[in-house]
Amino acid sequence: MAGMDFTGGLRADGLPAALSDPARLAAVKATGLLDTGPEEVFEDLAALAARITGSGRPFVTLVDAERSFWKACVGVDAIELADR
Repeated sequence: MAGMDFTGGLRADGLPAALSDPARLAAVKATGLLDTGPEEVFEDLAALAARITGSGRPFVTLVDAERSFWKACVGVDAIELADR
């Protein structure tokens, strides 16, 4: 992430400090979306993003304190939750 400035700076591991923000982590958890299956509305959102940006592999991704979780992924074979 060289050359990028992040509000709050970077953590020791080089990722944006905002990833560790307790309010953000609580909001992600409150969605109840982690470890849930595909939903058409999120797949549609990812497909729309692909059309707008020209991306062949759009994702809707949630990031908690430990990992990122693909709620939607178009153009990638990730049907099983363990693959997301």
